[in-house]
Amino acid sequence: MLNTFITRLIQIKHQWIRLLLWLLLPLFLTWIIMSMIDQLQSESEVPIGVVLEEKTPLALELYEKIEQAPLIRASLLSESTARNKLLKHDLDSVFIIHEGYEQNIQTDDRQELLTGLKSNLSFAYIPTSEVIMSFVQEHAVRAKAAIAIEGLIEDYNSSLSPTMADIIKKSKDVQENQDFLTTSFTLNGNSHAVDADDTLFVKPWNIWALSTLLTTLFMFDWVIKEKRASLQPRFTLMRMSFKQYLLYNLAVYTVLLFIFDLLTAVFFKFYFQEQLSLTTVGVLLSYRLLLTISAFLLAICFKKNHLFYTIALTLFLICAIISGAVFPMNPIWKTYNWLTWFNPIYAFIHDEFFSVWLLLVIVTLILWSLRKGRSHA
Repeated sequence: MLNTFITRLIQIKHQWIRLLLWLLLPLFLTWIIMSMIDQLQSESEVPIGVVLEEKTPLALELYEKIEQAPLIRASLLSESTARNKLLKHDLDSVFIIHEGYEQNIQTDDRQELLTGLKSNLSFAYIPTSEVIMSFVQEHAVRAKAAIAIEGLIEDYNSSLSPTMADIIKKSKDVQENQDFLTTSFTLNGNSHAVDADDTLFVKPWNIWALSTLLTTLFMFDWVIKEKRASLQPRFTLMRMSFKQYLLYNLAVYTVLLFIFDLLTAVFFKFYFQEQLSLTTVGVLLSYRLLLTISAFLLAICFKKNHLFYTIALTLFLICAIISGAVFPMNPIWKTYNWLTWFNPIYAFIHDEFFSVWLLLVIVTLILWSLRKGRSHA
């Protein structure tokens, strides 16, 4: 094993740049694609101006909700600056939160809460105003419920004496703790649940999973090169068979690739704020074993590099389509659950250790290694 490792290091010495590029390519591609997505998203955000005529807690909360809304880029401005930017078309629209907003909400007076300004080029004014009005409606409904509860307490002479602030705070706590994003319904006697976050969006690990699939397949062209007839005579002078030599090299590549996988996980933790835990490491190891063994077994079946590259690229495209790593596939998987068994990346993108494909390739590798053959190639 040590001799094989040294031999592989000598070979890597003459092509270390190529190997390093293959090792870093998945991380680099993930960073590039995610940066492009972030850039596209930022350019798709609607720029609006928000004017606060009062800075009460409720008005500031409304501004924070607007600022955190997806596809909206809010700027806190003075009224004169906001109007000027709107005239110059630097802003799509302007929303003025009037003085007395908090008092009017708490007294259930919904007149003159805010004003929206738009120009002749405000293409997103209507959807933006509907989003903001939903936040205002949320404040108004909470306040109205608090007023109703206070009225009930007074009518029934209850010993309870919660303030409006206490009632509103309690309603917020209930909203955070309850799963309002899941809706259950019954169809033909069968209960179903629909989650608002049911589909898989483009995530760094999804992009990386496909990138490292492609690079791992291409990296294992060394198996085909080692099978060249001109290299076979050297094994007659070695103490190991050609099959053992290939298996030792497989182990070396697996360890090397897994080290770079761990470095990728650390990078994702600090750059993309992805979770890094023992579960992550276990799932990474399972996926790495699946890729390296699969690429190894595939490369053994070929004698020509160009045919191997063609098949590898075809398999990559098929996996990219059916994996769900890029295109949402959850609705199809829920309808036809058996299709997940044909998806080699399904376990990884769902943070699962066990994979039928991993079990299959390990069994195949064991059977291949135990198959009788020549002691020397």
